[in-house]
Amino acid sequence: ARRRTTDTSSIGVTELWQYHVKGGKGLRLAAVEDAGEVDFFNGSRDGRYVYFGAASPFNYGRNPYETIWELRRYDRKKDEMDTLSAGSGSSACPLLSPDGKHLAFLRRVDKKTTLWIHDLASGGERMLFDGMDRDQLEGFATHGVYPLYAWMPGGQALVMWAKGGLVRVDVRSGEAQAIPFTAHIEQTAHESLRVSQKLDRPEVQARILRWPVQTPDGAGVVFQALGHLYTTRLAGSAPQRLTG
Repeated sequence: ARRRTTDTSSIGVTELWQYHVKGGKGLRLAAVEDAGEVDFFNGSRDGRYVYFGAASPFNYGRNPYETIWELRRYDRKKDEMDTLSAGSGSSACPLLSPDGKHLAFLRRVDKKTTLWIHDLASGGERMLFDGMDRDQLEGFATHGVYPLYAWMPGGQALVMWAKGGLVRVDVRSGEAQAIPFTAHIEQTAHESLRVSQKLDRPEVQARILRWPVQTPDGAGVVFQALGHLYTTRLAGSAPQRLTG
């Protein structure tokens, strides 16, 4: 399971834990020093390995064309952690094949979100499909990097959300076929709430003042509002616009 922990930051970190089906305190598999965030995770059939996507703790300066996410493998027998795939565009959302020989994962290539296959025996990788919807590599792991997808039981294809619908991607050819479906839903439509606005007002009250800086003499302040710089005296005076 993924367990989210917060301290001084409301964002917190997402760790990987193991729990017995009957409950208990649990065992932490991937701590903050191993992964500040965790997305998809899979266990091998023999129970020895856990495959998961890992990233360093969230920050607002993430570059999707560098390495944000890596594919990790935790060996429960040896208590060892290995990195299987990383690099430009990240390696995220790993999904173990039914035969346990391959990992499907996502990677950002240029402006596209692409689907890749990683061979666990050789370490080789190949792009399978480049028609996926936009990922959320830069976002919070708790919100999901990409909608869940799955291998077909025989391991010959993957099904996922792409191109605004559901598609089936053949693992050998990379050919994608739309999966047609219909859904019966009930939706309530409410009348829109509209408030009249007067656009020709001679004055507008600024709701947000940004980047205030105190003047060298300490008696005034300069700030930005409504796209312009203003100055005012701290003792109280009408703001004066500085920029044209």
